Amino acid sequence: MIVFQFLLGLIGRVFLSLPFILSGWMTLTLWEQRETALTTALHRLMTGVLDPGIQACLALLLPWVPFLLILSCFLQFLGALCLCLGYRVRVAAFLLFIVLFVSTPIFHPYWLVTGADQDKELLLFLQHVAIGGGLLTIIAYGATGVTRTLKSNDR
Repeated sequence: MIVFQFLLGLIGRVFLSLPFILSGWMTLTLWEQRETALTTALHRLMTGVLDPGIQACLALLLPWVPFLLILSCFLQFLGALCLCLGYRVRVAAFLLFIVLFVSTPIFHPYWLVTGADQDKELLLFLQHVAIGGGLLTIIAYGATGVTRTLKSNDR
């Protein structure tokens, strides 16, 4: 039973890491498209937000797009690798959650689009929320369930 729990935990962490690994890899291999996508997404948010203060904050991010992409790649790779390996899973899940928390409303603002695009963006937004829920669960409980069971059986 312990081996089964360990394998389920490992498979779950690998599955949870895959979108971040793929996103980081695609950012590195499709740099210009990702840079354009982030710039376009920030502009779309700036035009959709009514508060001038928020618009000014978003405008301040535009010159930082390359740095933000590098930071995002680094956090995604580091967090996903640590999560897969079971090393510092709470910290890894927290790093991935921060990336997800920041990027989801930027890239999937379903409230700014209409029609079929709104349905697509809402679905993607909710999928990211679900992934965030999985990451929050790891932050709350860690990957120690199996470790504690193994330690108690060793006595």
